[in-house]
Amino acid sequence: MKELEKILEQLEQDRSTVQENFRLFMSTNPHPKFPISVLQNSLRVTTEPPTGLKANMSRLYNNMQDDKFNNVKFTSEKGKYKKLVFALSWFHSIIIERNKFKSLGWNIKYDFNDSDWITSDSILLMCLDTSTDKT
Repeated sequence: MKELEKILEQLEQDRSTVQENFRLFMSTNPHPKFPISVLQNSLRVTTEPPTGLKANMSRLYNNMQDDKFNNVKFTSEKGKYKKLVFALSWFHSIIIERNKFKSLGWNIKYDFNDSDWITSDSILLMCLDTSTDKT
């Protein structure tokens, strides 16, 4: 962290050597040793998942592309896939909601985020397609 702070201070001091369009994007979780000077000199953007199951489900469905359900190889499996995506989205929303209760919600905190949902959906689609190929 100290090294990061020094690098950013050097960039700030030597502005003539830095390109005008240079931008540095960083992603971090809250950490007690994160340098205050970096926070003070930064533009901070945070994203919070919406509160409630309905809001989480709506957010997931609104983020889906229009042709989402056309990714299934076999048309006979589209109905199953829609039901499984709903179940996956509901499960994802439940996990996000339970994380708000910290130790009362889970023994160990796990950040189940949108990338986990995307991975789970890809595996779901792959399993559905391969199970149909075998029959």
